[in-house]
Amino acid sequence: MHSTQAEVQVTPPITPGGRARPAPVYVPRWLMVAGACCATAGGVLGVGALDDGHQGTVARVLPEPGEDPGPMTPAEERAIGMAADLSSAFRRVARDLTPTVVSIAATSSVDAGAQGQSPADELFRQFFGPRAAPPVRRAPRTVTSTGSGFIVSADGYILTNNHVIENADSVTVTLSDQRQLEATVVGADPGADLAVLKITPPGTYPFARLGDSDATEVGDWVVAIGNPFGLNHTVTAGIISAKGRRINERGPTGAVNLTEFLQTDAAINPGNSGGPMVDLQGRVIGIATAIFTRSGGYQGIGLGIPANLASDVFDDILKNGSFERGYLGLTQLEEVTPEYAQILGIDTPRGALIAEIVPGTPAHDAGLRTDDVIVSLNGRPTPDPEQLVRIAGRLRAGSTAAVQYLRNGKPLSTTVTFAALGAVDDAIVQHAAAQEAQAADELGLVVRQVGARDALRLSDPGALGGVRVVNALRDSPAIRLGGLQRDDVIVRVNGTPVRSAEDYAKALRSVQPERGVRLVIRRNGQESVRTFQDQRFER
Repeated sequence: MHSTQAEVQVTPPITPGGRARPAPVYVPRWLMVAGACCATAGGVLGVGALDDGHQGTVARVLPEPGEDPGPMTPAEERAIGMAADLSSAFRRVARDLTPTVVSIAATSSVDAGAQGQSPADELFRQFFGPRAAPPVRRAPRTVTSTGSGFIVSADGYILTNNHVIENADSVTVTLSDQRQLEATVVGADPGADLAVLKITPPGTYPFARLGDSDATEVGDWVVAIGNPFGLNHTVTAGIISAKGRRINERGPTGAVNLTEFLQTDAAINPGNSGGPMVDLQGRVIGIATAIFTRSGGYQGIGLGIPANLASDVFDDILKNGSFERGYLGLTQLEEVTPEYAQILGIDTPRGALIAEIVPGTPAHDAGLRTDDVIVSLNGRPTPDPEQLVRIAGRLRAGSTAAVQYLRNGKPLSTTVTFAALGAVDDAIVQHAAAQEAQAADELGLVVRQVGARDALRLSDPGALGGVRVVNALRDSPAIRLGGLQRDDVIVRVNGTPVRSAEDYAKALRSVQPERGVRLVIRRNGQESVRTFQDQRFER
């Protein structure tokens, strides 16, 4: 058989049942390569399907160079037409959006440190003190980082990533026509890794329009435009691989990353950061931000900030110079473990458990309390604390949100109005001060309400809602005469049930130690009664 043969016939072997089985079709090496290329180009193969019903099987192969390929089948014509339409859509997006994309060069001064200083020098200094001759300080050096951005208004406002321009002393943008213009930083939101720039010279500039990122679906085409490795205005294409992608990276302060990213397989590399991710209608649906990689380059997973979040941040920065996130007053949240679920009477572990709430803040004013479990915010499920933080992190100060929560296993709802963090500073400070310097009560005790976390630590679900003894005065009658100890939980005072710190405070108003006090406490999961009278105790 010669490699120039255009048609190959083989006889398939016979199966044990006597039925002919299609045999593999051996074709020349050049044909295998061509077939692979065609498959990559759009699924129009030069090898026909095997006919299972014939002893002889014929493979349709590509013609020799110069030969007439013959007429295309209707299916081939449709496939090529669809490919041509898609190619036309890509060209249109590239033509319309490329003029809106800019290359960003951010220049900053970096302290070069001491000349000759090394890890060994630092180790020597820690153990033996400074050397006789201190090292000479070097002059600060200039560092330029590059990235991408895109113009979002005719007067020259630009959206990009905060990490592209962070700590920059000066910013220069290069337009598609190679003009280099100065730009100023209008504002930034490090939490969302977004920044807004303004081209300094006045003028009219081509700009991109932000689309609705919530309307995108997995499988939609997406085009990324940017300046990877300094290669200006590179266009790549792929699909939306996933939505709502969450990463575990935390910022320098330890705060959780608030963004739910769009994931794409469009090639994104260093230098693409801040560039637009565009749908086939030419609308920006995301901002290229990060990649998952082991090599430092593209490996098929790119992440973009959704355009809807970018739009909110952009509007707030133009109005206020920054994006002012709303504040709820939930200072501690915990995951609902199976153990917590059992204590709280919840069938399925889910939601964000309120471990601490600040009085006088929006969440407290809306009726939420410690040990409530938030299961959704504005109709979006909150299966864990991080998801609640991410959803709440997209809401501005002054906005309202519907909260669905569980209390003792029962579903409840409320509406909360987010406050600006500065507006509740006093409440936060007062709460912290009260926690640090809580005064002893009428019984000489310092107590805290028992939450689910305390009940779990004490291995006593029955203690939930009572008050736990955390400290006491030396002359406390409850300690001296009643025999109470640290971590005892008071669940009843003079016959009044204690189901919260508020219940305990009300019950104490009628307590007079000199006339006798009857407490029901829990210790090691068992209840006991403590009665005492003290004629000489005075607070």
